[in-house]
Amino acid sequence: MSLKGDFTPKGVCVLGSQRFAAVQADRHSVQFFSFSHEPHGHALLPEAVSVLAATADGHYLAGGASSGTLYLWELSSGRLVCTWPAHYKGVTTLLFINGNSMLLSGGEDTMLHAWLLADLLDPLLGLDQAGHVEANPKPLHTWCDHTMQVTALAAGIGEASTVLVSASLDRTVKLRRLADGCQLCSLVLPAAINDIALDAGEETIYAAGVDGFVYALALGADIDVSRSSAAAVVPAAGLRYDVQDGRGYQVFVGHSCSVTCLTLASFDPRMGRNGIEMQCRNHELLISGSDDGTVRIWDLDSGQTVQAALKSEDFPGLQYKIEYLELGRKTWNG
Repeated sequence: MSLKGDFTPKGVCVLGSQRFAAVQADRHSVQFFSFSHEPHGHALLPEAVSVLAATADGHYLAGGASSGTLYLWELSSGRLVCTWPAHYKGVTTLLFINGNSMLLSGGEDTMLHAWLLADLLDPLLGLDQAGHVEANPKPLHTWCDHTMQVTALAAGIGEASTVLVSASLDRTVKLRRLADGCQLCSLVLPAAINDIALDAGEETIYAAGVDGFVYALALGADIDVSRSSAAAVVPAAGLRYDVQDGRGYQVFVGHSCSVTCLTLASFDPRMGRNGIEMQCRNHELLISGSDDGTVRIWDLDSGQTVQAALKSEDFPGLQYKIEYLELGRKTWNG
């Protein structure tokens, strides 16, 4: 199966293990697909949605529009449970965190909000004592420290101790603590960032640059001098680090145009290794997609490309590049 149409860069997301959703820039609907069958079902909207995110269990789906409006669906019933004006300008990125209990949203207005899912699902939300609509949902946290649109979000594990990571066209990657909203540090890169990924150990941030490079930022530990001239990037509350000119990062070189998407995939060595996995030194792979039309798989230790593809047929068993990148968030099975 293949997808044809003007699908938006952040408009595809996996729903559980069997389905995924996708949106096209010129259609006022969300389309639903299974990985083994033809498209089935869609949800109509008053406007086009450009960004999607789903809970890990596939129970809820959120969508963001260019008007700044957020939509939340309950997928088991297909019911649209909440609609609210979340941003003053277009929504650019969404992410569910904290065991699906919270939704993060970033926008062209440079704002980043954290919304409690329980508040969004409350049937009495926004009603006064007389049952009249009184107000829109209120975010738990709001940050406005980026100077250009927020492009990507990532988060660690845990509850109150969760570390939030945001990236922007202003060339910064910012780390925050969810418990109190405190900014831990701000890292300045040589180029604007389209996407980010945080490794499972929360030791390295991978950033997709508009300059065609993937940057690996080591947090709290020295970067191996044999791989890079980088010095340590150690987060500290309120500090700003300029990591330009090769200081503070490792560069993955291979794409010839802007890198648009990143994801990390892990594999279980007990299941054996295929040709790609045999070339990797650890149990994680970095996968990137670019405007140059290629998908690349990277070995994290060496920063070298393990495999590159111009079309989906170059990846045996994989149907198309979007599916490959999205499924990378699940365990790698070769």
